Amino acid sequence: MLLCALLCSFHTSPGGHGAAAAAEEGDGEGDGISRGPYLKVSKVSKHLERARTGEDLRVDADISFRREGLGKDDPDLVSLFDRYVVTARIRYVSMFGEERVTDMRRVPDAKPTSWTGSIPAEDLPGYGQMVRYGVEASAVAREFPFDSLRDSKPKGDKKYATVVDLVAVADETSLPTLHWFVKAPDDEANAMWDEPVGCFLMFPENGPANKGGKLRFYDDVTVRRRGSGRHGQNAAANMWGKGGSKDWPKRKLKFDFDGSVFRVDWGDGQRWKVEEVNMHSGYEEPGPGLTYGSREVLAASAFERLNVPAPAAKHVVLRRNGEFFGLYVMVENVDGDFLERKGESQSGPLFKAVHWRQSNLRPRAPAWAPCRYDAAWEKGWGACPEIYRYSTSPRYLDEAGARDELDALLSALDAVNSRGDAGPMLDSIDTERVTAEMAVQTALLHQDRCTKNYYVYRSRWSNRWSRIPWDMEDSFATDYRNEAGRCDDDGGDPCDWARYCVQSCEKWNSPFFCDRDHPQDIFTESDGRSTWNHLVNGESVLCSLTVCPY
Repeated sequence: MLLCALLCSFHTSPGGHGAAAAAEEGDGEGDGISRGPYLKVSKVSKHLERARTGEDLRVDADISFRREGLGKDDPDLVSLFDRYVVTARIRYVSMFGEERVTDMRRVPDAKPTSWTGSIPAEDLPGYGQMVRYGVEASAVAREFPFDSLRDSKPKGDKKYATVVDLVAVADETSLPTLHWFVKAPDDEANAMWDEPVGCFLMFPENGPANKGGKLRFYDDVTVRRRGSGRHGQNAAANMWGKGGSKDWPKRKLKFDFDGSVFRVDWGDGQRWKVEEVNMHSGYEEPGPGLTYGSREVLAASAFERLNVPAPAAKHVVLRRNGEFFGLYVMVENVDGDFLERKGESQSGPLFKAVHWRQSNLRPRAPAWAPCRYDAAWEKGWGACPEIYRYSTSPRYLDEAGARDELDALLSALDAVNSRGDAGPMLDSIDTERVTAEMAVQTALLHQDRCTKNYYVYRSRWSNRWSRIPWDMEDSFATDYRNEAGRCDDDGGDPCDWARYCVQSCEKWNSPFFCDRDHPQDIFTESDGRSTWNHLVNGESVLCSLTVCPY
């Protein structure tokens, strides 16, 4: 009547709640449990590059007895191998198939803690595909009362993974490869839409896997498409029902992790941990031909070289379920992780301008209006549109207080724009940083920046506000968004507002683009022009008052 207590069951699924684990190695020693002895499984597998088509995949592990206060090589603990029968197994899944099990064995002529086993070649998936695995162990006493031992931190829940023919896949490109695995067919299709879908990722955090990059496996990830107008967003805020980047055949994607666990080198040689990353497709970049997302990467580099805070961007190859999915631009998310990397406080108020017209830092609505940032909105029209999305973690700052700080900014801009009172703006704006951002934006001819595609942030070090650029895929613009040619080739007026002649018309090239005299769009409204930015216009007014920051 031998009793065997298996150490763990397999529940890990895409989007579940578990820590990211290194793909090539285990969790280390762990904290142990107060009573003992118990089993400890550690140092699982360091042979990921050996997952090759037609070959068994070797999996190694260290399985030892532990007791709190004693090292694993203590003679009393080592002697337990003579008192207990230890068994170990590899539990594995190829892609999203059925779970399988294979036995492990002690390594001959090695320490009794050294175990090895293999996933049979015939059970491995195809080229570039994923196999997930874990190791579990149990021990039963050889003599009555046949007590059993367990592991305090089981490793059998498939928290390790690799890619078949990993090195060969990496050899296909000089760029880092992001391996994305999503269950087909339903989840694979839904990942192109709005509801977050659970998935798995593997990514070399410090360079391509064929050049020594350390591959890491992430088992707690969701993915959704990016772009204004997604289902579930407020229709008035984000143009639901209208075309846009959300509808591009080559979708923009967002990967979201359970905490700041995804490791990436943004080009500074450090491995930063982030909670979200964006994958931009560059599908409709301005200019002729296939540009492969070059504009956003170049724009990020320009901001970096001129010391203007902006999200980093790098090219990566994205593979989905083992097949090439596209060349993408991995873009840093503007959030607390970004602020920390830039030496700023995560507790400063951070807002994303998300409305295609209203989020141009215009004065807030009167107190009696039903919507805080849209004076014309009527209560019967439904929920208020989203204008400024709160982006500071609630762990650091309450949203209500942050919005009060934002309202003070809007009041300061109103004072200078409507009354010529520069004092409040000079007290609340980092004019030097704002001016530098305006200058780089002008040099890059980034035309889609007046009402959205930026953040506003108030530094806790200076207590002053500045802008952070976002969505730079329209940088280095041409007269036509995605083709060559000049607007005035046909003799037409290049400054016809409906034509968006970014190169031919002076207004788009002006350093004061986005001020009252250089709006991004002109609508038939009471003021005639609605998409000028009140911060940029405030900078223009300061110059007219002989306090120009340039």
